[in-house]
Amino acid sequence: MIKKILFILILLTLLLFSSCGNDRHWDTDVPDNICGQEPCYEGPFQAPWLSAYEHGLEYVDENWHTLTRDNKVLETENVLTFSDASDDWAKIEYARMTEVSFAEIKVLFDIATSSELGIVDRHTKMTIYSNRYLNHRQNSKYNGFILYGLDSPEWGSGPQNNPEFFTWYQRMVKHETVHVVEYYYTGAKGRTHEWFNEGLAEHVSGGAFEPITTWEQVEEWRSDPDHVNPITIYQTYPVDWTRVGEYYPMFNLAVQYLLDPPREGAGLMGT
Repeated sequence: MIKKILFILILLTLLLFSSCGNDRHWDTDVPDNICGQEPCYEGPFQAPWLSAYEHGLEYVDENWHTLTRDNKVLETENVLTFSDASDDWAKIEYARMTEVSFAEIKVLFDIATSSELGIVDRHTKMTIYSNRYLNHRQNSKYNGFILYGLDSPEWGSGPQNNPEFFTWYQRMVKHETVHVVEYYYTGAKGRTHEWFNEGLAEHVSGGAFEPITTWEQVEEWRSDPDHVNPITIYQTYPVDWTRVGEYYPMFNLAVQYLLDPPREGAGLMGT
């Protein structure tokens, strides 16, 4: 309860101003130890495939555009997984990572049931998109996100055989899932300042971008003339969109500072 209250208070203030220990897996080459620690997602991995055409299911992106999708939608406890052309194993692992991330986030913020966030039926579930060939940026939206699929050529050949890649990809999925939970909490138009949005997602996920852990890294980051005080960034970045990720480690550090008020940041970077 304390964590939940803290989370809500931080959001309101700013607005005003992994499957572990689980033997269940599908017949793929994907490692089965990539889902972090407890709590595990205990939902039905043997989930049904739905006909998108029969059920009228569509993936709508952050700009309210309906994306091209195949006819095979995977439904799990809290998620509908779409794709343009991803193989079954890629959709399954993508959905599993999202369910694991969601379960962990619910525990962290003391959310007892998905219904507390408004997930009560098929039409209110998260929608995620495994992008294999589509020309579309990775992004989150009010109730889901789109990432390059595990079988996308964007990742090169054979990422399913690289455990380090899967660990990083799990963090990226969890980062985006944090955004979705924030959307569910505050509404589609209720996102907070950019530095807090991304910093919270980075902190909770463990860092889709390499975290800053030393003062030397802080000074190196500050030496770039394109890097301004990170907590002044509300919506607009001073760099091209291809470089916005440079700010994420500092956003992460800022959120860590917020969550360390008794020591005023003394616990950061080993100090």
